[in-house]
Amino acid sequence: MSAADAITLPDTAIGTPAYMSPEQARGRTVDARTDVYAFGVILYELLTGDLPFSARTLGDFIIKHSTEDALPPSQRPGAQAIPRALDELVMQCLEKQPEDRPASMLVVEHELRAIATDESPSLELPVVRVPPARRSSPLPLILGGIALLGLLGGLAIWALSSGEAGHPSAAADAPTQAPTRAPTEAAIEPLPEPEPEPAPEPTTVSLSFASEPPGAEVWPAGADAPIGVTPLSTTVPRSDESGTYELRMAGHTSVQQTVRLDRDANVHVVLTERAAPRRSRSAPARRRTHERRNAVIDPFE
Repeated sequence: MSAADAITLPDTAIGTPAYMSPEQARGRTVDARTDVYAFGVILYELLTGDLPFSARTLGDFIIKHSTEDALPPSQRPGAQAIPRALDELVMQCLEKQPEDRPASMLVVEHELRAIATDESPSLELPVVRVPPARRSSPLPLILGGIALLGLLGGLAIWALSSGEAGHPSAAADAPTQAPTRAPTEAAIEPLPEPEPEPAPEPTTVSLSFASEPPGAEVWPAGADAPIGVTPLSTTVPRSDESGTYELRMAGHTSVQQTVRLDRDANVHVVLTERAAPRRSRSAPARRRTHERRNAVIDPFE
């Protein structure tokens, strides 16, 4: 994306992502140092004719502004002689962390004036000698325009800060044509994280049957055959209803259990041994009495 194409980004509410600071691109709190970053992009473009970062999408711009370091203006292909002090000032304005940039546009304006007069107090300015036969460099005009932009930006920030403190400013009342630059009020709202999909409900449940003593047959209610003998683990279709199971063992009293089928369950029963039936001793006596009654009595015996 070229500088001309970056003036308006279609189908977005950002406007000019090519001039956004890393903290603005991430939707964080912005202050005067955000304007310093945008102004650094403008300085870079004035000196080189190109933006420090080129991209085709908003996402690519955000990644590059947040993670990549721009190539210094003096190292761009075809760049004219740029004083090292000005080169370093541009790179200071483009620092990723706000605390590493100049504190305000007033500081930037002061540095630009010092560079323009070749008396920078904090940055070394190498002497660039231009041969008389060559055409004069447009660098002084660029520096003059940069100084003017810095002055206008500093006045605007001073007027805003004075108005917030309750002191009306005459400069704020007078209409001033502000330099064209990237708006800083737009911020990117972070995208909400997608909610995790709920886990599908199980279609079966596990049932475990145990008995004392083991070896009992497990009969579902109404079944024609048992499903196994204890100890037994099996799965059945999940249901909101309940199921009845009977545990049977020869010589023991059967036990029925009702089990909920909407969850896993463990069934443990104790089978009571049935008492052996007692033999009746009166039956032979009654049979002998009946035989005596039916016997024929011989009177001659």
